Amino acid sequence: MKGKLLYFFIFFLIMAGTAYASLLDLNIAYCSKYIWRGYDLNAGQPAVQPGATVYLGNTGLSLGLWASCNAGDPYASTTAGGIVNREVTEIDYTATYASFIGDDWNYSVYYSYYTYPVAPEGRTGELFLSLTGNNLPLTPTMIASYDHDKGKGAYLSLSGKRSFPAGSLPVDVSLAVGYDCGQFGVKAGPSDATATVSSVISTGNMNLTPSFNYTIVNHESRPLDGNLFWFALAAASKNTNM
Repeated sequence: MKGKLLYFFIFFLIMAGTAYASLLDLNIAYCSKYIWRGYDLNAGQPAVQPGATVYLGNTGLSLGLWASCNAGDPYASTTAGGIVNREVTEIDYTATYASFIGDDWNYSVYYSYYTYPVAPEGRTGELFLSLTGNNLPLTPTMIASYDHDKGKGAYLSLSGKRSFPAGSLPVDVSLAVGYDCGQFGVKAGPSDATATVSSVISTGNMNLTPSFNYTIVNHESRPLDGNLFWFALAAASKNTNM
């Protein structure tokens, strides 16, 4: 079933892009660890994470496909029920509507369906609402999400970003703080925070973004998780006409 869903979604991305003469974004990232809301989802191993987004003309609608692949050593996973090798561990499908509120704010509503080839029963879905301020000294982003399936709960995120010139390159410094309302049965409360230093390097038809990150976990709600330093290098195509 998951294979048919993947092929259908890829086919739909291609056909939608062709029909709407839209824009295609391609991206890929290498991460020293796969960290999500303070959780280490790949047992401390590096991951390669490709993605693609098709924008449906000027409708504000887009479709996304994203995956994570273990790029490190094999490891034992109780969730997967066996050994995870160098293979695809996650495939996500996302549909988004984005628009603006005046000149200073933009928002998006999106739904993500998460699937896990190494643990098929773990698939779940989550609805998001995000709001981002523009033309402000500190760029704030607020995200509220609700997992209606396996997670059965909400998660809230508040982040801020500030850009500084460093010679010919901009340097972005950001901080994101999460509040878990009890997803996956954890104790509700502040759950994690991540500080990030990154820069966007433009080269040809591609943007390269190296980032250095430090994640702090609230040990009262997640006693088994620790604070983590990790880095990532992302490459993204500049919007390309299909």
